Amino acid sequence: MASPVLTLFSYFRSSCSYRVRIALNLKGVPYVTVPVNLHAGAQREAEYALKNPGKKVPTLVVGDTPISQSVAILEFLEESPPFEGKEPRLMPSRDDPVKRAAVRVLCGQIGCDIQPVANLSVLRRVSALSRHFGQTAEIAESEGKKWAKETIEEGFEVVETQLKETAGTFAVGDKETLADVYLLPQVYNAKRFGIDVAQSFPRIAKVSDTFSKIPAVLAAHPHRQPDCPPELREQ
Repeated sequence: MASPVLTLFSYFRSSCSYRVRIALNLKGVPYVTVPVNLHAGAQREAEYALKNPGKKVPTLVVGDTPISQSVAILEFLEESPPFEGKEPRLMPSRDDPVKRAAVRVLCGQIGCDIQPVANLSVLRRVSALSRHFGQTAEIAESEGKKWAKETIEEGFEVVETQLKETAGTFAVGDKETLADVYLLPQVYNAKRFGIDVAQSFPRIAKVSDTFSKIPAVLAAHPHRQPDCPPELREQ
């Protein structure tokens, strides 16, 4: 079966978009990137909203079919022909349900308990509430960043403990999985908000650093994307 044309609507610093780029790159699936500038509000434009009613990124358009939500996209790439079976497989074998559960636990911890409460829309609301209660714009922005930092630190304490039981070379054993795909973008976010990951969370730092050095993963880095500002861009 011929592979359909894939178009990824993405924002360079979106951790959910970063996850999808990693998976596509690891599996060697070609795709076209269309940047969506979240700061400029491009996700709210009518044409984009037809593809993604949630007005968020990422959206993967497969042929004529748009798929939103990174978890759905990642599962699609694992389960749907002609992508099913493409190496590396990012979920452990069905013969090892315990390891599969360990991957899902880490993905849930990051994708449900950490990332959603520290994303751009939430930080804007935190800052807006601070301004509502009389804080200056500068203090309000600082409160938003403090919220994100504390949220990530609390979540990473849980992940660090979980990795004590699951980690090998990577987050779950010695093969890359969706747990690594979720973890690395959150490490990027943690560093953005001033968290010293290596000092505070050595297990997270170790497995994410190993994963980040895979060439396909490196190519997915936010600072290597076409919409990355020049001052942040890496070659």
